[in-house]
Amino acid sequence: MFSLLSQRIPKLISLIDAHAFRNLDARLAAWRLKHSPGQHRIGLTHQNLAEELASSREVISRLLKEFECEGLIKLGRGGINMLDPERISHQFSHLKI
Repeated sequence: MFSLLSQRIPKLISLIDAHAFRNLDARLAAWRLKHSPGQHRIGLTHQNLAEELASSREVISRLLKEFECEGLIKLGRGGINMLDPERISHQFSHLKI
């Protein structure tokens, strides 16, 4: 029981930290760096990402559109293409993931 608790408490603290003290764009970039390093395509919908980041689809869509306007990604049906993964990594490399 204590072993399980000691594994879950750091995850809970990390989740609280992410929601309380990070902007959603930083959380999205951190999620990308953690879950798809080296990949140029993420096969998730905006809804899937919203659920992963505990946000709404509308907010995620707006943020992804901003990333697209900055030339970081290209949005497509059922997925996101990374146009400049190195820039994303460099821009958000200071984040603890």
